[in-house]
Amino acid sequence: MRKQIGFSNSFKLFAFFFYQWDLVCSKAGLNSLGSSIYMFGLLVGSVLFGAMADRYGRRFVLLLSIALQTVLGVAVAFAPNFPVYVILRFAVGTTISGVIINAFVLGIN
Repeated sequence: MRKQIGFSNSFKLFAFFFYQWDLVCSKAGLNSLGSSIYMFGLLVGSVLFGAMADRYGRRFVLLLSIALQTVLGVAVAFAPNFPVYVILRFAVGTTISGVIINAFVLGIN
């Protein structure tokens, strides 16, 4: 049995995406762009799912957000290239806001 020396498996997977999509050296700024687009998804999701919750009910929107987050989260894992990855991460960011906002409001009632 070999003893692993060095980084954890999660770091190896994280590093795999950087090398697979060539996000090093001249394209290193794409990493920040991906994170920024994800955060913008959180912003859009808070507005979108907040308005939907007022109109259709918090429980329905919470369950919808969880279902979408599950499907999109799996899809992110199998993204074939960086643009698809970023688009799916934006969509996951929107659903995370839907879960957080509605779960918080339902939890305090």
